[in-house]
Amino acid sequence: MSGPAPAVVPNSTGRIPRYCVDNMLKGRMKRGPASPRHPAAPKNPGDAAPSSANRLLPGQAGYPLSCALSYLRRTSETTVGSLVFLTGVSASYIYRITSGERTPTWEVTQRFAIACETEPEDLMFL
Repeated sequence: MSGPAPAVVPNSTGRIPRYCVDNMLKGRMKRGPASPRHPAAPKNPGDAAPSSANRLLPGQAGYPLSCALSYLRRTSETTVGSLVFLTGVSASYIYRITSGERTPTWEVTQRFAIACETEPEDLMFL
């Protein structure tokens, strides 16, 4: 017993036939406008806050490291793409580290510093 067949099958050229696209559009028009999406509510209201509220503030642990990594990224000639390649983490994570949303592990911090041509030991006490 196999699962249901896919609703849309590309033809031999790899394109979806026009009649399939027309049927999909007709079905979409019948359903009407899409309902707005809302983020899932946290299970405990005090557990989660908007991501902008999760950023580090002056005086919090990790804030100096976030500022230093942000400064290194901005002043070095290293692009975010090459940081992604050299650190082994995603571009999204690079941006979250430098904005203070995330605190990287020491291994990622070391690779980040080396990619920006800085000594990792200079960041050790931040």
